[in-house]
Amino acid sequence: MLNRLKHINFLYVLLAIVCAILCWLYVDVTVEPDTRVTIHNIPVTFVGEEALAEEGLMLTDGQDSTVSLTLVGTRAVVSQLKRTNITITVDLTAQVTEAGTQSLNYTVSYPNTINMSSVKIRSRSVSAIEVTVVKMGNKTVSVVGGFTGSVAEGYLYDTNAFSFDVTEITVTGEESQVEQVDHAVATLSEQNLSETWTGTLPLTLVDADGNEVDQTELTLSQSEVEATFPVSLVKEISLAVTIVEGGGATEDDVSYTISPETLKVSGTQEALDGLDTFSVGTIDLSQVVTSERQSFSIDLPEGISNVSGTTVATVTLTIGSSLTTTKVTTTNIQLVNQAEDVSSALVTESLEVRIRGDKDTMDLLVEDDVVVEVDISDISSEVTGTVTLPATVKVTGMSDVGAVGDYEVTVELG
Repeated sequence: MLNRLKHINFLYVLLAIVCAILCWLYVDVTVEPDTRVTIHNIPVTFVGEEALAEEGLMLTDGQDSTVSLTLVGTRAVVSQLKRTNITITVDLTAQVTEAGTQSLNYTVSYPNTINMSSVKIRSRSVSAIEVTVVKMGNKTVSVVGGFTGSVAEGYLYDTNAFSFDVTEITVTGEESQVEQVDHAVATLSEQNLSETWTGTLPLTLVDADGNEVDQTELTLSQSEVEATFPVSLVKEISLAVTIVEGGGATEDDVSYTISPETLKVSGTQEALDGLDTFSVGTIDLSQVVTSERQSFSIDLPEGISNVSGTTVATVTLTIGSSLTTTKVTTTNIQLVNQAEDVSSALVTESLEVRIRGDKDTMDLLVEDDVVVEVDISDISSEVTGTVTLPATVKVTGMSDVGAVGDYEVTVELG
């Protein structure tokens, strides 16, 4: 019996201890009002910056402000609070109306699970948020290229040929800083380039004197650009003229000089492969009596640039002394390719023509060898009256003899 009584007393004592602990926990967690906690460096959130920008204002200092709070509440409440779920908010729209250094009020809010009245702020590290408000500037500036690298030997570059995915950017920031910006530079510093370079380049803002502008506090519509930097092969080519044989003369019968003789050009490897000589134009020997001096514009193929800069070539051509020229008057004039419904008659009865060829062959030339043909296939029956038409002079039986110059014949139509 004594042992049983001792056992019962032990159970009562244990039960009393448990009840005491539960009561203490209830009072400590639920009833005790004096539990406090200090939460440091809570970041400040600014609202209304877009509305501020519409008024031409912006913040330059104070955006990284923080606040430390000492809070008092029950242990159950304050144990839920931490730096990441407490919000410090500054409403710019309601407080900022002009530029200058200002002290702005802020509000403190807690998670939705916590009643605002269950937490009291015992102390704050700051009572207001100090900010600097300035007039905002906005400026559109051009994007230009800069090259500080090098190209391989025999290659050429032109900084003016830099191309970008955009030609302008917008710079936003404090008005006085924005006004310093003149343009943006994309600088390429690659070395020993032997082909066109493409890639992404960062932008640097510079003033009118080319000095770099501090862009730490400035906002760019884009801070880098897609760039293309052309690098071309340089090659020296010979200039020539195309000779069309005629009037009894061939290319072997003439000599010519061309000035300049050579030209430096640039382009891609593919464009310049096989281009060693370039013809500036054509000279028809049937139009040259003894000599010719003619200037030609140097029009290079697309994709090839003229590095030398000379745009005109002058050709001086001379017919060799092995050829002789004589004048022949012929009455052998014929109208050819005449339609059945076209009525025509020659007005020109004879024509003096200049014939040229090898001296020995020319000694055999007689008047009947010279034939003048007038092609009237394009003449309509509706055309009437006296007209002048181009004529072609042929020398029959002599392949190395021909007429020099242009000729016309008068014809009566209708």
